[in-house]
Amino acid sequence: QPSGGTLTPPSNASPAAVLAQYLRDQGRDEATVRSIAEVSRGSSRNGIAQGRYEQRVGGLPVYGTYAKAAFNSRGELVSLIENFVSVPAAVASARVSAQQAIDAAVKNLYPDLTGRAGFFRNPPSATRVAIPQADGSMSVGYLVETWTDRTNELNETLVGGDGAILNVELRTNNDSYNVFTNNPNVTPQAIVFGPAPSTSAPSQLGWLGTGGQKTTNIG
Repeated sequence: QPSGGTLTPPSNASPAAVLAQYLRDQGRDEATVRSIAEVSRGSSRNGIAQGRYEQRVGGLPVYGTYAKAAFNSRGELVSLIENFVSVPAAVASARVSAQQAIDAAVKNLYPDLTGRAGFFRNPPSATRVAIPQADGSMSVGYLVETWTDRTNELNETLVGGDGAILNVELRTNNDSYNVFTNNPNVTPQAIVFGPAPSTSAPSQLGWLGTGGQKTTNIG
């Protein structure tokens, strides 16, 4: 039996095996347990080691699923945060290609875009993922990454196997800087947001000149 404050008894098994057995004991079916994969394992700190896990089905990551587990020096599971989903008997294939998914994501984000040359920092890419549905089914779709050059917008768009846009996540931080937009003798200091205007350089790089710089003591 687990000791006080732990979820599992002491064990010499690997953390992944301990987690798998715990999930079985909680009533998870074998297909779901077998889908759990370790992503990373941290070194022990104060006797506690942290591990990160995800679900994979048919070699594909299951979108949005993860777990964070903590184990003590006796191999006991002491805490667990997870949102694993049940794995169905079959996963529906995608009816659109990766390129069609990319085209759908770009059109959704930038409907007025007429040409992609020079617009993106890197060519948009699509990664196949398994997408869990509300009714318990699962289908193959794509996670499309787009990263613009001038505006430095990094987006991840989830595209369903039928080409539908399911979710868009902006991964770029909203940054601001306290700068003199000209120089301290001409303009007051002000808060500005994002990249400097009229430049393709992202964030603070757009606010720094390439020539000699002047330092002024303003008290």
